[in-house]
Amino acid sequence: MIIPGNISSLTLLTGVIVIICVLTQAGTAIPDQSILSNPSPIQQISPPTVSPGVSGAVLQSSALPIAVQSVEVSTEYAPDRLIVRYNPDRPRAESSMMSIQSATNTQAGTSVVKDLSDAGIPGMQVVQVTTNTLDAAMEAYKNSPDVLYVEPDYKISLSPIEKTGKVADVDTMSINSAAYPNDPGYQYLWGLHNTGQAPFYGMADADIDAPEAWGITTGSPNVVVAVVDTGVDYNHPDLAANIWQNSGEIINGVDDDGNGYIDDVRGWNFVSKNNDPMDDNGHGTHCAGTIAAVGNNGIGVTGTAWNVKIMPLKFLNAQGSGYVSDAISAILYANRKGVAVISNSWSGTGYTQSLKDAIDASSAVVVCAAGNSGANSDIAPQYPAAFTSSNILSVAATDYNDKLASFSNYGPNSVDLAAPGVSIYSTSKSGTYQYLSGTSMATPHVSGVAALIKSQNPSMSATQIRSRIFSSVDTISSLSGKVGSGGRLNAAKALGGSTPTPTPTPTNTPYPTVTPTKTPTPTPTYTPYPTPTPTVSPTPKPGSDLSAAFYAAPTYGRAPLRVQFIDQSYGNPNRWTWSFGDGGFSYQKNPYHTYLKKGTFSVRLTVNRGGQASTVYKQRLITVI
Repeated sequence: MIIPGNISSLTLLTGVIVIICVLTQAGTAIPDQSILSNPSPIQQISPPTVSPGVSGAVLQSSALPIAVQSVEVSTEYAPDRLIVRYNPDRPRAESSMMSIQSATNTQAGTSVVKDLSDAGIPGMQVVQVTTNTLDAAMEAYKNSPDVLYVEPDYKISLSPIEKTGKVADVDTMSINSAAYPNDPGYQYLWGLHNTGQAPFYGMADADIDAPEAWGITTGSPNVVVAVVDTGVDYNHPDLAANIWQNSGEIINGVDDDGNGYIDDVRGWNFVSKNNDPMDDNGHGTHCAGTIAAVGNNGIGVTGTAWNVKIMPLKFLNAQGSGYVSDAISAILYANRKGVAVISNSWSGTGYTQSLKDAIDASSAVVVCAAGNSGANSDIAPQYPAAFTSSNILSVAATDYNDKLASFSNYGPNSVDLAAPGVSIYSTSKSGTYQYLSGTSMATPHVSGVAALIKSQNPSMSATQIRSRIFSSVDTISSLSGKVGSGGRLNAAKALGGSTPTPTPTPTNTPYPTVTPTKTPTPTPTYTPYPTPTPTVSPTPKPGSDLSAAFYAAPTYGRAPLRVQFIDQSYGNPNRWTWSFGDGGFSYQKNPYHTYLKKGTFSVRLTVNRGGQASTVYKQRLITVI
């Protein structure tokens, strides 16, 4: 699966420089320019040239811009912070271990910023260098017989070019076939279902056979996928209903579930150290949409596993920069919550033992982007994709002709399989949609399929799911000798589905007009009393009796508060009547309503179909301060 390495746990890992270049602004994605301006066949995207910072290896994202530009790094690691791991296997009492750690830290001139022992890695600490130089502190740890290793807290950054990218308005699109989800942007998701449609004009069936997989399952809300990235726009109309809610936490300023994070009702922001994992970059939201954008809701796009939940874990800032210590904390957070899948659309050449330890401690399938250098990762491995961890799936990118993308890394020993990663259309920040390319875009396709398998087989382990995906690919000649499996992801086969039945080719329609828009970057702010956990509506059951259900977001905020209401009723209603509790009404299916006055408001939805009616009433749902 991955390049084996003989790196001793006692080795001082000082030669690694970590820079992660991310998709839109972080990850393994490239804003797709050509498809937005020209409906003719899209050209493959060339990767940017990666220039090392000062010395050492480079850790880069797996999302590439179409325009080529070098990665620029101002600082390779935090100048005053280290990651140290004490040897937990040496026999000693807990009090003795704490005493040794305290004495060693004092000698090194450091103080503990975060102890990760209780989070899942015994003996690991993030420390601040306070009364010493960084080099002297590292030397002190190196000389201690109780220390397994010490590493700088390497910086993860993305190329400035990845800040760009155009936005498409899906309201101008139309769907041609009722046989598929009614999301208007679905016909542009060639990676899910490729008929050779415009504007790609690719090879029919060069896709993951998503419609055939959906005949088996569209995912379970009990399955959670952690997106470790730039955050997620949890208010996006196509994602809000599928954002994970922490049932063990309420908004009260207390760490109710005892995991070390206060009021973490929907994930965590490891950059700002608060409970608002809003995406101020766009990359994480794009990945989340490919995994689990709400399907068949009449808006936007659909995810690979459109009924599973997304856990937003933000460790990269608006500029696409972050640190390994925060990536570790994000993975450990997901581990502790027992998520089924962890999606990582970032990669680089820097080996860091602390990050590998965090992945090894996980019971999840850890899906990682192979990287965008267009290089052989067997020779120049990319991490975390090339770690030897048994739960990792390393993902290359293919285009709509089933060819390995020109920018994609490859390697039969270090890369497992490929998935669609060129001109991928998905959700973006501020409620928008965007085309992007990169192994960052391929990775969430695999994460979504892993979630589908877990939904179908809840008892399956991470290694079993990994094996199922690896062994069920479509064998592709262009991938022979390039990836370990020799093939491209197939969702239907992974679920045990039969040979796909030919489907009618949709009529090609002119490519929609897309207008570049500049959306102000939202600034995440810490709110002591953010959105309370909304009531999750039941999963629709086709053919069942009419039953009203809905989701609202946000449900808490300052006036004027604009709230999106999303109908989740089942039984195919054809009429909706909303009462918003402040005298306002609507007859739209998925309306917005702005609350202008302070107060607490109850919301009623009545749906009708023929002579049937059903009503749901949620008391004190909206709080405006």
